[in-house]
Amino acid sequence: MHYYFRVPPGVKINNSVSKIAPHVDIRAEGGFIMLPPSVRTNGCWAWRDAAPLDAPRTDLPEPPGWLVDLIRASDRPTHTHECSEDHHIPAGTRNNTLFKYACSMHAQGVDEDNISIRLAKTNQVCCQPPLEEKEIVGIVKSVGRYPTPELTITDDKPTQIKLLTMEELVNRPAARWLIPNLIPDAGLGLLVSAPAAGKSFFLLELAQSICRGCPVFGDPALLPERSGWVLALLPEASASWGGRTQAFLDYHEVQLSDDFTCCIQPNNLADTDTWSAVMQTISAEIGRRGEPPVLVIVDTLSASIPGLDENQQAAITPLMSNLQALVSTGICVIVAHHPSKAGGDYRGSSVLAGSCDWMISIVKTGNVREFRARKLRDAREIDNIAFEIIPHGESAVCVGTNVQGPWGFLEETIGEHPGLGEALHQYGLSGPEEQPDPSSDTGTFTTGVRLSKLHSAWNKIEPIQPASNENEPEYKKIYSRRQTVLLKLIDALLHGGVLKVQEGEFSRKTRDMNVVIRLVIADV
Repeated sequence: MHYYFRVPPGVKINNSVSKIAPHVDIRAEGGFIMLPPSVRTNGCWAWRDAAPLDAPRTDLPEPPGWLVDLIRASDRPTHTHECSEDHHIPAGTRNNTLFKYACSMHAQGVDEDNISIRLAKTNQVCCQPPLEEKEIVGIVKSVGRYPTPELTITDDKPTQIKLLTMEELVNRPAARWLIPNLIPDAGLGLLVSAPAAGKSFFLLELAQSICRGCPVFGDPALLPERSGWVLALLPEASASWGGRTQAFLDYHEVQLSDDFTCCIQPNNLADTDTWSAVMQTISAEIGRRGEPPVLVIVDTLSASIPGLDENQQAAITPLMSNLQALVSTGICVIVAHHPSKAGGDYRGSSVLAGSCDWMISIVKTGNVREFRARKLRDAREIDNIAFEIIPHGESAVCVGTNVQGPWGFLEETIGEHPGLGEALHQYGLSGPEEQPDPSSDTGTFTTGVRLSKLHSAWNKIEPIQPASNENEPEYKKIYSRRQTVLLKLIDALLHGGVLKVQEGEFSRKTRDMNVVIRLVIADV
């Protein structure tokens, strides 16, 4: 259920997800909502009592005062250490607020003397009434003595190893999703695809979703489980990200977001000194914002270790170790990477697969892109989700599509008809990651296969019951039904650009089973 209010004069309201209460979201400037007659997986949106909202925004009521107070209280601290004269810190919150200010400055490397000066000024200008000087001195000493809650750089080693009982192990929280049934949360993941397959476009879409708290592709089923600020390390793709971001803003008619930040310097993330500088920068930003990022994007892996060989374990091990250090703080890290030239899952050292928590690839067929899970822990699966890239302005944007991609349709069909799946595999067609070598003649999908052969192989692998001599009418009915299933699948693969007609004229109406088809190797 949605409630609509106009923003009171002089009040800033931020978008949030489940901050003021579980399952209660706030959408304001830059946010997305679903309006009737938008369709959901379990129905469609409709106006209550069939009475649509038909009034200018100026006629909407203002939210009640208690709701405004609740929203303001849930907002994270303002991104500054000093407040203006119109920002008051009332009694009861002074110590806690000043301590947070001091922690933020401490995380950025501000020395104790300057923390004291800035805190004293904030105390005099904002606190009502101001704290005594000795209390300010106590806050500054406390900040210097104890570690702050923000991410910090430390060489300290744990003094004790914690052991878990079997009960504690079994009761550990289950793995979570960042985007339901698509992107796992709080782990190190590889997003793998060939050049121009759309991985950077999708990462931009994902970043905008996280920092705005809106669904990926506008699909309510893909609403992020948590939202917040996003950091993108873009040593290779900085130029294209700029144009694509502008295209996203124009296409969706939204404003710039303060919750996205990026670094375009070509830093070597495997180098100890460079990584220390990166961590210090992230720590300072956490101190400024008051919370760690939800997501860190690295685009691409090879550009993040300039001059190093990604096939060498010595180059990849420190990089993955550094990125896992971010993951250990609850941050989701996604690295864009490329597959091997031979068509393998990924390019480079086997340390990549061993160190990452998940690996998902994007498979491109024509203009349809589909996600495929290469590695997922805890035996989870991802949904069959497809998107397209369409031109917009001087760049392009990626949009979700309700049209199932050809590989998704293939998986669904052979899941329902395993005998057909075995027949296709016998002739060399299994999926985008299991294609025959174009130079080999062992897979007849490579050189051309007649539809009648596929149909006969299916019936041989999975004989029709009853047999024709037992019940001929029922036999013919099942025989014809299998032809229909096969022709429908071939039609989808032809339109998806996976197959092409080598001989004859394909038509589901004429049902000509003498048509010869073959793989479009260049598109696989």
